[in-house]
Order: sequence, then C-alpha cells, then structure tokens
Amino acid sequence: MNKADDPKVAAAIAEGRRQNEEAVERHPVVSEEEWLKQRLALMEKEKQIHAGRRCAGGGSARTAVGEGGEDLHIHNLRRET
Repeated sequence: MNKADDPKVAAAIAEGRRQNEEAVERHPVVSEEEWLKQRLALMEKEKQIHAGRRCAGGGSARTAVGEGGEDLHIHNLRRET
C-alpha cells in the first residue's frame, strides 16, 4: 500500500492543509509602514536578547517570552574545574 493511500496519512495531510489555509486566512495584512515599524521593534528586541547572552563570568543567557508576554531569562554560568 502506498503511503498516500493510507487513510491515516491522507487524513494527516488533509488536516495539515486545513490548518495552513486557516492560518493564511487569519494572517493580518498591514501597510508597508506598519510592517517596517513592527520589524524594527522586533529587531531591537532581538538585539537586546543577543546582548543578554554575553553575561559576565563566561556564561551564557537565554531569553524567551513567557505566557504573559514577559521576558524570561535563563543564565548558564560555566563552573571552574
């Protein structure tokens, strides 16, 4: 049996297509000016994240966004052996 003939595979493919179409329909379309404004804000946030990775002690920091939109920071410090 060909994978495409498998009902489970066909159902998974159909669900993936449905989700993709739904995402495209909900995707906002904005003006170039609004897109640029939001892109610059995102780039500034990315810059802060990357700067935060260079913390003291030779360790690294990672930043993520929490469920409430707050920044979450995780620091990994190298231990001297």
